[in-house]
This record gives sequence, structure tokens and C-alpha cells, in this order.
Amino acid sequence: MKRLLLLALLASPVSAQSIYLDTNRSAVPEYHVGINGVIAPAGTVADPLYVSGGGSSSATSATTNGTIATANTYQSILAANASRKGCLIVNNSAATEYVYLGAPGSATLANSIPVPQGGTFSCNPPGVVLADQISMTSGTVGASFVAVSQ
Repeated sequence: MKRLLLLALLASPVSAQSIYLDTNRSAVPEYHVGINGVIAPAGTVADPLYVSGGGSSSATSATTNGTIATANTYQSILAANASRKGCLIVNNSAATEYVYLGAPGSATLANSIPVPQGGTFSCNPPGVVLADQISMTSGTVGASFVAVSQ
């Protein structure tokens, strides 16, 4: 039985993804590859996506739909929150938007994270939740986004 395992690293530096194929359409164990090149069986302590603590927890999500009010001017989209459990920001406009972790007054394009059309930004890299204030801008007035946080 010949198996082909293909691991692909996402463009985002904080995510990993497993893609696997089996030429015999059989079950193939899932592995993850981290940004540091570590490859480990999914769900093990060595897994770069493993989060200790086990079990599941629930949280109520708050969804905010917004637009960029002034081109190239950062605006706060999520307040700093030490109790944050997670967040996801979706760029649903045709323009690139820029995410900055911190107050809008300190933000520049050079220290921001570009989020292309249809792209997402997660404040949940493996093993941590970013609690910073999150600010955003775009070169296009009216560029839209959706922010979901817990």
C-alpha cells in the first residue's frame, strides 16, 4: 500500500495545515508542520498546534461589521481585552487592509500585517490569544471587514 503524505505550510506565519492523500483512499494519520519546521502527529504534545489544558470550552461571540472611515488612517476595531478567548477578522472588501496590534496612534504600514482581499487575521496563534487593542486601515474609504471576538 503506497501512501503519499503532503504537508503544506500556510502563507500566514501563525498557522499550519495538513494536506494528505492516499492513493488507495485509505485513512492516513494526520500530521502538522509548524513554522519552525517541526513535524509531529496531530494531537500529541509535540504537535505545533497542540494546546495544553485539554477539554473544550465555550464562549459567546460578538460580531462587528465595519468599514474604514478615512483612507490610510488607523481606527480601533477591537479594544484591548485580557479576557479575550479568540478573534477572527475577515477582509471582505476588494482592497488590502492592514491590521496593527496596538493603539491607532502608533500604527504604520511598515509595522502592520497586510490582510488581502478575502483574507483573515486570527488573534489565536498556537498556544496563545493576543489580547492587544486591534486597529485597522486601508487605502480605500469604505473598505469593509467583519470582526468576531469571544
